[in-house]
Amino acid sequence: MHAQLPLLLLTLSAPAVLGWGMLGHRTTALLASRFLHQDTARAVRELLQPQSMVTASTWADYYSHTAEGRFSAPWHWIDAKDTPPRACGINFARDCAGTQGCIVSAIANHTLRVVDETLDRRERQMSLRWVIHFLGGVSLRAIGGGRL
Repeated sequence: MHAQLPLLLLTLSAPAVLGWGMLGHRTTALLASRFLHQDTARAVRELLQPQSMVTASTWADYYSHTAEGRFSAPWHWIDAKDTPPRACGINFARDCAGTQGCIVSAIANHTLRVVDETLDRRERQMSLRWVIHFLGGVSLRAIGGGRL
């Protein structure tokens, strides 16, 4: 029973999750790491070494604020041009078109890059960091509301 208390507190504070920033990303990465298949967990550990999923989860935010990583800023969100409550949803062609991309295209692209063994280890590791960060961001927004 006591082990469930932190999860209950996390659930009750879900609306505040958007304000968590780095803590929110680290928390979702920790929780996600507990549910990986053992083969997947091993592959993730090997690719991320010396980092863990938790420490890797915040890398993308730091990187996007550097001169080298500024190009990735649009990848951190998608601005659906829907009309809630009449119509809610994402239209990929409408909401993620263009050369910059969005969080949806970044997840799709970097997921493929993680498993592409023709890429060098550094490139695959970087893509795994993106995937961890973006899936964590989607999860945070799904439970806490807000714009992707």
